[in-house]
This record gives sequence, C-alpha cells and structure tokens, in this order.
Amino acid sequence: MRQFLTAMLLSCVFGPAMTLICQEIADQSTNKDARPVLALRIILTKDTYALNEKVVAKYEFANQSDRTLCLPPPDLKCSNTRSGSVLTTARSPARAGQDRDIFICDYCGGDWGPGAKLLSQIEKHWIKIAPNKSYVTETAEIDPRLDMLGEWQLEARYFPPQAAFGDPARFRKYLKDGANRAGCVIPEPAQSATVAVNAVPSE
Repeated sequence: MRQFLTAMLLSCVFGPAMTLICQEIADQSTNKDARPVLALRIILTKDTYALNEKVVAKYEFANQSDRTLCLPPPDLKCSNTRSGSVLTTARSPARAGQDRDIFICDYCGGDWGPGAKLLSQIEKHWIKIAPNKSYVTETAEIDPRLDMLGEWQLEARYFPPQAAFGDPARFRKYLKDGANRAGCVIPEPAQSATVAVNAVPSE
C-alpha cells in the first residue's frame, strides 16, 4: 500500500498511533535538559552529491541509558507499524514554503503473537544495545533525491513499533512486558541532528 503525501506532513500522517508518537517526540524536544535514552545519527559517506544522485546512508543507534535496549530491526524504506521504522526527510532551504509531493510506502502489521512467542522473537531476532554501546544499520537509499542545486538538510526519525489497529496503550504494554521478560527496554521515538549536504551540477 502506498500513500501520496506532502513532505510537510511526512512525520505525522500515519494514524492515531503515529500521531501519538509524534507528540512524544515534540514533548521530548521541548525539554532541553532531558538526555534521550536513544540517540539517532545519520552516517553518510560524503557531503557533496551530483544533482539527482542517489544518497545512501547508515543509521547509528546509541544507547545513552543504563539499561539494555531492544528493538526489532527497523524498516529503513517504509513506515512499518510492526517492526518500527527510520524515515529520513530531505529539505532544501531554496524550496522553503513549497509543498513537495513524495511517495511513502506504509505497512501496517500485527503483533508477534502470545507472550512466549514475543519473548522468543526478542531473544533470537531483535537488536540488543548494551548501555553506552551503539548499533549501526545496513545501508539504505534516502528518498527523495536531491533534485535542486544547493544545500539540503537531512533529518531522520525513528518510530518504534506501534499498534496498527486497536488500543495503542495496550500494545505498548504488550511490548514492554515482553521486553522486561527478556531483560531489556523498548526505546522511545528518536530524532537525529540535521545533516547538511550539497547538490552540485552533474559533470
């Protein structure tokens, strides 16, 4: 299923559960003294690209807490309620105030079954990040492309798993209980620092 969206609505258009997560991110950003449990960073191979060149990136998840974090391998291309996702926006200051139409794929999945099955999934397949350690994802292409010359600002957001249907609070409790049994904690949403890159004419 694909949704036709505008860039200015990218972060908060995935239904009540995603809207709640967006509010949590906003609440975190207003507290400048709070140190986030999970720090997200965009890793690029360079900072200058030819016009319309594909931009690929990795993402670093750094655990800044004193508890082990655990999360399903996030989807790096689509919004995914089951596994969680990392979505990256690319904004050009020269396009400020203009809506930009982009496509975002959206997958609405269920849970991992009964508690015992969830525990097995966490122990065998989820990412675990010890305190003060980090995890780096595989490489993924960033969409949209840099289709205007000049500076662009890249920003990534991590959205943890959420309920595609039903009660979001109940789903979070289901995940929290499973993580507790596995000896870890589900991280909250996270937002990266902005990374500036430049698009130059193709040779």
